[in-house]
Amino acid sequence: MPSPQVIAEIQERLATHRATLAIRLTQQAALGSAHVPPEVTHDIREARAAIAHLKATLRGWGEPVEDLPDDGVLVPPQPVPSPSPSRLEPRSGPVPLEPPEGTMHPASPFYIERQPADRIAAAAAARRDGVTLTIKGPRQVGKSSLLARAMATAGAVGKQVAYLDFQQFDAAARAHADTFFQQFVRWIGDELGLPTLREADWPLELGTVQRCTRYVERVLLPALNTPVLLAMDEVDSILDCTFRTDFFAMLRVWHNNRAMPNRPLWRKLDLVLVTSTEPYELVQNLHQSPFNVGEVIELVDFVASQVARLNTLHGSPLSLEDETRLVTLLNGHPYLTRRALYLVADGRMPCTTLFAQAATDDGPFGEHLRRHIQRLHERPELAHVLRQIVRTQRCTDDRAFWRLHGAGLVRRDGEQTLMRCQLYADYFAGRLR
Repeated sequence: MPSPQVIAEIQERLATHRATLAIRLTQQAALGSAHVPPEVTHDIREARAAIAHLKATLRGWGEPVEDLPDDGVLVPPQPVPSPSPSRLEPRSGPVPLEPPEGTMHPASPFYIERQPADRIAAAAAARRDGVTLTIKGPRQVGKSSLLARAMATAGAVGKQVAYLDFQQFDAAARAHADTFFQQFVRWIGDELGLPTLREADWPLELGTVQRCTRYVERVLLPALNTPVLLAMDEVDSILDCTFRTDFFAMLRVWHNNRAMPNRPLWRKLDLVLVTSTEPYELVQNLHQSPFNVGEVIELVDFVASQVARLNTLHGSPLSLEDETRLVTLLNGHPYLTRRALYLVADGRMPCTTLFAQAATDDGPFGEHLRRHIQRLHERPELAHVLRQIVRTQRCTDDRAFWRLHGAGLVRRDGEQTLMRCQLYADYFAGRLR
C-alpha cells in the first residue's frame, strides 16, 4: 500500500488534469467542432487518458474516486488539417475576432500558451495544500490573462476565488495603513460572500497587520468549507505607499503559517500575486518577501513560432514575409502583435499601411505610444535615462532600469540595455532629444 503522501500526489495530479480538461472543453464549445485546433483535441484526449489511468491507480489501492461527467470517454485522434494553399486568403468561419485590449477570457481561442508558465500556473492553482504563486513581467505581456486561467483552474477543482485588482484601492486607502488593511479584508470577505466585518473582529489594541492576520485566521478561513485562491492583480500599484513593506511582509507570514502544525487553516489559502515591478522594489528584505517563495513565473514576449500561431488563428492575414517583418518590428510584444493582426484581419488597415505608419502618432499603435510619452513627461528622470538607453544602449541607474522595464519599455541583452522592440527604438529616438 503506498504512503499517504504518494496518494495525495496522485490525487493532486488528477485534479490538475481535470482542470486542464475543463478549460479545453470550454474552448472546444466556444469554437465549434468544425474549428477546433488540433492541439485542443489532443489535450482533451491526453487529459482524459491521464484521468482514466490515475483513477484506475487510486481504485487499485482501494481509494474512493468520484466519476465526473467531463471525465468522459476518450476522444479518437483527429487528422491534422492540410495547410491553406495561400496565407493571404480571407479569413472565414464562425469564430469571431477578439479586440486585443484587456484581459483575455480563459477559454479564448486566441490565447497563446507559453510553457512552462501555463503548466506551472495550472498545477499551482490545482494544489490542495496551499500555494504561493508570483506572476511577474513587463506591462502588457499577458500576466492578468494567465491569472484568469489560474483562477479558472482553481474554480474547476472546487476552490473559491477572490479577485482583487489593487488599482481599485482609492486615495484614502493608499494614504492610511489602517484604511488600506481594513478595506483589504472587507473586500476579500465581500468577494467570498461573507458577512460584513464586525467591530469585534478588528480590535484596536492590535497593530494593523495583526488585526488583518487575526481576521483571516479566526473569521474568514473558518467560515469557508473549501480552499480559497486569493488573486491579487497589479500589486505594484501600492509601490509608493509607506506601508507596502508591512503588507508584503504580512503575506510572507501567511505563506510561512502553512508549515506550522498548529495552524492548519492556512493551508486552505492560496496566494497569487501579479506585478510588473521588480519585487525587490516592493520589499527589500528577502526574508520578508512573498515574491521569492513558492512558484515564481516570469512571462516574456512571444517567440516567432507563437506569432505564427496567432497569425493562423486570425485567418493568416500576413504572408510569411510580413509575419517575419512583424516579429522584427515588435519582437513578439503580445499586445502589439495581437493589435496588428486584429487590424489587418478585420480589414481596418492594409498590411502596407501598418508597417509604413507603425512609428507615427496617428498610426496603428499611436495611442499606445502617446500614452508612454505622456507618462515619461510626468517622470522626467526616467525620460532622461531612456534617452541615454536609446543613444548608447547602456544604463547605469539600476533602479531606473527596473522602473522602465516594469513599464514595458526596455530589456537587457547581456551587457546591453535595449528598447523592448524596434518600434519603440524608432519612435522614441525621434521624441527624446
